[in-house]
Amino acid sequence: MPRSADNLCVDLDGTLIRSDSLWELVARALRKNPFYLALVPLMLARGRAFAKRRLAEKFGKFAERLPVNPAAVSYIKKRKRAGAKIWLVTACDEKLAEKIAARTGLFDGVYGSSETINLKGENKAALCSKIFGDGNFDYMGDSPSDIPVWEKSRTAAVVGGEKFAEKIRRRLGGKETVRIGGGAELSASAALRAVRAHQWAKNLLVFVALISSHRYFNLGDALNSAAAFLAFCFCASATYILNDLLDIESDRLHPSKRSRPFASGDFPIPAGIALMLALAAAAVAAAAALPREFALALAAYAAITIGYSFAFKRVAFVDVAVLACLYYLRVLGGGEAIDCKISFWLSAFSVFLFLGLALLKRCVELSESAETARARGYGRANAKAARAAGIASCALSVAVYAVYTQRGARAYYENPDALLLGTLPIGFFLWKIWRDAARGLVSSDPLVYAFKTKSNYALLAAFAAAFALAKPF
Repeated sequence: MPRSADNLCVDLDGTLIRSDSLWELVARALRKNPFYLALVPLMLARGRAFAKRRLAEKFGKFAERLPVNPAAVSYIKKRKRAGAKIWLVTACDEKLAEKIAARTGLFDGVYGSSETINLKGENKAALCSKIFGDGNFDYMGDSPSDIPVWEKSRTAAVVGGEKFAEKIRRRLGGKETVRIGGGAELSASAALRAVRAHQWAKNLLVFVALISSHRYFNLGDALNSAAAFLAFCFCASATYILNDLLDIESDRLHPSKRSRPFASGDFPIPAGIALMLALAAAAVAAAAALPREFALALAAYAAITIGYSFAFKRVAFVDVAVLACLYYLRVLGGGEAIDCKISFWLSAFSVFLFLGLALLKRCVELSESAETARARGYGRANAKAARAAGIASCALSVAVYAVYTQRGARAYYENPDALLLGTLPIGFFLWKIWRDAARGLVSSDPLVYAFKTKSNYALLAAFAAAFALAKPF
């Protein structure tokens, strides 16, 4: 019987795992059947326990790879070696909790929520008192809602920071308290990783129209371009969060993506959803100050990105065409923000360049993980074809630029032949990025690599010098 042994009761959400099982189920529902989420409010109306049971029945089989808290596991193993009986006592649906416990091999028994009782707070405290007796068990938890259970326990094992543990110790009147680290906490660094702030460099493409039209000294146009940049940053970050929530399961199988905030449990899913909605609202507010045509371009970007997250990314070669389109929409949106039509030459150059870089991005990802290759619909032969097509597309972008210097630039430059010098830094950059990709030196996003590599700024300066020598009218 449990009363006759040293018993350690362990919470699941935020304690054993660095996430919340209910929100994990919501994320799986969003990925597998987003329309099912419309039923969640109706299920919650019948009680939180009822909603947990229905979501677990429908999507529990997809929530298999949850980020465990290594500090909590270490403490559990230490207690187990000392002869303690370990019990998982959680507000998670009992059937799902049993599956999770079985995979860990750590527990002697599981108590979880039923269809009618949500095993949290007072309900959990009453159950532990009934089964083990007051003061005959230790309890490991992470939340103020665990205080009623800690009050009935012998020792309070607190997952969280030092301030939180000290607060709980004072609340319990100095009861013996053990602090265990490793819990997920809201932090600015995790939030920045969630919004992928480093990816904002790609949105500098909105300034291409301002620069190529030689209107950079026009204050109004410069301000509009800056507003467009912010709108794309906010919109892109919102869609990055959505993408990471949809991919949370597959990311945990990826050698590098497993460290993303949601996959690793570093950033709570509900906080991520709130941040996503706030960023989407900020993007709408920024776009409202710009021409209607820009708002349409931004809306197209958002719609295509959402389509990419749900479907396009799993169709070989369609995925890279969509990525190239998203790059180009930044250039097009920058033009609409200042009422500047993008020329045929710039469009052709951009399409070939971005398609080549999108193929490069996919080649890098496919080389990193066989699981990613299968998920993207690429076989070994497809990967080779992607590399060949990517190099050819990049070469075509250089060819388009060279033809432009002779056919399209004469109306805008006194010495258009000087623009031919620009083929050298462009060509060298593209050769270098493909070479570095083959050596494993390029991250999964080539534009981020381009902005982070210092030597590329020398190439950019050489390219700008060619335009200066051409003497724009």
